[in-house]
Amino acid sequence: MTGSKKVLPTPIIYAAAGAIAGLWLLIKPGNALNSVIRIAGWALIIDGIINAVLMFLNGKRKIEDYIAPAVEVLLSVVFMAVARFLVKLIPIAVGLILIGLGAYKIKTGLEIRAKFVNDKKWILIVALSCASIIFGIYVLLHPSGFTATVLRILGAYLLIECAEDLYTFYVSKK
Repeated sequence: MTGSKKVLPTPIIYAAAGAIAGLWLLIKPGNALNSVIRIAGWALIIDGIINAVLMFLNGKRKIEDYIAPAVEVLLSVVFMAVARFLVKLIPIAVGLILIGLGAYKIKTGLEIRAKFVNDKKWILIVALSCASIIFGIYVLLHPSGFTATVLRILGAYLLIECAEDLYTFYVSKK
């Protein structure tokens, strides 16, 4: 007796996984980030161990053959230990960059004003630059809110991409 299994097409599986990830990022951005760090770290550790085992099974017995897998495992452990700290630095770096670029563009706007006296386009440059500085200061003062917002935007983007992929898949099947 033969049984027939209905297999889901790969685009549907990817879209479902992406939708779950997108919803998770929208609902629990902090937990999602911690999970991604852990999953990436453990995946690299397991990859290093598998590479070492495969080398052993292929007859490599010299210690220098195992340097690369050992370094991969060690760097993965360091990555998992330091990743949360590095993630906390991202909003600070973004805030400082926004402030620095805003200040530079104000200077550029004022130079344009001096060069083209009758042209009022410099006002928009200075206004947008001031907005960049204000946003940079806001990011520096509220770094955790910034990270959560960026992760939520990423989750929403992922949901939109998954919906687009599903629509494209079904349109292409007609």
